[in-house]
Amino acid sequence: MDFYQHNQRTLVVFTIAVLILLTVSRVVNLLVFGDWGTVVANSGLVPPMLLRGLRFDLKLLAVILLLVAWIPALFPARALPVRIAMPALRYALLACLLLVTFVVFIEFGYLSFYAVPIDLLVFGFLEDDTAAIFKTILDNAMLVMIFVLFLIAGYVITRIYLRQTKPALAQTTTPWPRSRKLAVRVVGGVLLILLARGSLDTFPLQRKSASVGDDPYINSLVMNAPFNLYYAWQDKQNNASGVFASDMLKTHDIADFETLLRKAGYSDDYPLIATTATQAPANPHLPHVVFVLMEGWSSQIALEHGDDNPVLGAFGRHAQEDHFFTHLFANTFATNSTIESLLVNSPVSPLSQSVARSTSFRLSNLLPFKRNGYRTAYVSGGYASWRNHDNFWPRQGFDRYIGRSEIEDLYEVEARDHPWGVYDEYLLRRVEDFIAEADEAGVPSFSFVMTTSNHSPPRLPPSYTWPRLKPELYGFDPGEQIGHDLLAGYHYASDQLGHFLSRLKAGPFAERVVVVATGDHPLRTLAKTNSLAGDFLRYSVPAYFYLPAAIDRLGEVPSNIAASHADLFPTLYELVLPHSEYYRFGEPLMDKHAATAYGWSNRARFVFDDGVLRSDSKQFYRWADGSRKLLDVHASKPNAMQTETIEREAYRRILKTQLLIEDYRAAQARGPEGEALAQNHPQAPASGGSFASASADRDGNQ
Repeated sequence: MDFYQHNQRTLVVFTIAVLILLTVSRVVNLLVFGDWGTVVANSGLVPPMLLRGLRFDLKLLAVILLLVAWIPALFPARALPVRIAMPALRYALLACLLLVTFVVFIEFGYLSFYAVPIDLLVFGFLEDDTAAIFKTILDNAMLVMIFVLFLIAGYVITRIYLRQTKPALAQTTTPWPRSRKLAVRVVGGVLLILLARGSLDTFPLQRKSASVGDDPYINSLVMNAPFNLYYAWQDKQNNASGVFASDMLKTHDIADFETLLRKAGYSDDYPLIATTATQAPANPHLPHVVFVLMEGWSSQIALEHGDDNPVLGAFGRHAQEDHFFTHLFANTFATNSTIESLLVNSPVSPLSQSVARSTSFRLSNLLPFKRNGYRTAYVSGGYASWRNHDNFWPRQGFDRYIGRSEIEDLYEVEARDHPWGVYDEYLLRRVEDFIAEADEAGVPSFSFVMTTSNHSPPRLPPSYTWPRLKPELYGFDPGEQIGHDLLAGYHYASDQLGHFLSRLKAGPFAERVVVVATGDHPLRTLAKTNSLAGDFLRYSVPAYFYLPAAIDRLGEVPSNIAASHADLFPTLYELVLPHSEYYRFGEPLMDKHAATAYGWSNRARFVFDDGVLRSDSKQFYRWADGSRKLLDVHASKPNAMQTETIEREAYRRILKTQLLIEDYRAAQARGPEGEALAQNHPQAPASGGSFASASADRDGNQ
């Protein structure tokens, strides 16, 4: 008897179960995590979202049935007895159904934590500190509840599926005619192939088709959880090791490197390699520099600081006294990729765990400091082995990597219960000691500091107390515990930064130290940030500068100037380093003009003086009011300057990637013994280009 004749009920039950599961999950995600105001305003997009989502669901279903049912029926299953083939298919499809269910619940938990469907960050579970992640999950009641719900759902689905497919095990008494068997095989196969393609047009159904309008959250629900996971995996492969086997010029159909430089906005008047104009005194009178990367330091929280909500703690005074900019975009949405973007100008991540992990890159932002005689240290609240940091970052110009274990042992820390790292108070104490050590040796120091205490869910020292804060300002109910916990963690981190600054200002380094602080990414577990109106708040982080009066040139820069992480190191170079060369991938804050200033995020967002632009949909959203927090949800088209800006940044991403690839290939050609860090000049591109530098060494550095 025919394979399909025996298993038709199993196939039908599986089909219905998958389609119901994915459709229900899409609706639940819309209702639970969607912003109701935005959903109601864009309710007309919901039916096409569900319809196009059904197409993705049918595509997934067809792929599973082709691999598990149709192809095996043509070959190995035909050689098996019916009593083996039938239960084999039945349980194979059950396994697929449970796997799909598991991924659906993963996405539900992901939405509860990150407010976006599954993306590249999901692989942090494997690449981050797995033990810390498990502790984080266990500390998060919502994630524990979601896991319990998955176990319950899995049990219920299994019971229903087995009960409904049991009749399929009975023998059919009247065999199908041979012609019907052939027709079922041919027609069924053609239909599954068409559904797996998802389209009768020139191109198959794919990620770029997952858009039904201008609302980003509704668009994000078009694809189902398994496809989101698949494309996240594809992004991971393309964004790390795989990129070093590519040719960016050929891939993007760019004629030559000169053309790429021009498209990226560089010219003889505006070269890729800039030289600082400052005439600051030379070593040893250069100031010590501290760059603090604050975990989860959102502008959204800082903007609501006040007497009745003192969420910035002791840092609040310094934010008023010095320079505190609130309208920056974090260039990426994760800690490690932000670090690599800040320190190596890299759009590729994770570099530290890729095939290029042993390469020293010319784009390292440490090199201008090294060329000026700075002693450098990477000071991390986490373990030094996290993402291979202790091996990778010394190759980029750090003299030392100081991690959690060293700090806890040095200061005999008793409270070592935080899963993500040492408490900030000890971390910043180690930075102070490093500055003193360098100063005693007569050299300036550069410290890059990564805090971890504010990692969600926050865990604070037992002795720490915080004032009454107002979670209702951020969309939480006044009595909602998670809101109080998040604000307490933010307060602790900001408060410790404030105490650190107070000690520096009161000590011998007050006029000989520069401090920069910014967030690695916004606090992703904030409520109500998945609305279109909240698109600015979703990607914004603050930036703070403390500068000695002698080199302070930021006094006239508006606190809401549009900027991003890419602008911070150029600002530092121009303020601190005399006649030093650096790669010009950002703009110093003091050189920005409101009319043309911008900041960017790799989540296809640009912030301008008058609003936020989505570069994927080419939709521009103006500020809703003068507070510049929320956006008007009515879109307009970008102007010529904005269009030119997003095109230029796209080519700069290609340019940076190409330079990373060149360094990797040069290192491979030299071999391990020839891998050395260049510290004399920023090397001009190996590909050449007259726009590379106004003063680059052309004799041996090309």
